[in-house]
Amino acid sequence: MKKQIITSIACMAVALNIVAKDEVKSQSHLSWKTIPVAENLYMLIGEGGFTGGNLGLSIGEDGVILI
Repeated sequence: MKKQIITSIACMAVALNIVAKDEVKSQSHLSWKTIPVAENLYMLIGEGGFTGGNLGLSIGEDGVILI
């Protein structure tokens, strides 16, 4: 019984490691296109795969806000 549990845990660890490596490979081809909307206001559009959506970027004297 103990041997079966250890074997199951080892198999799950190997499977999770493979999935994690595939995720890193799939994100390596992502890029962003920057479009100026107004002064100090930009739209970031993801290209080359799933990036999770578009982003707004506001740059001001106090700092940067990512929307």
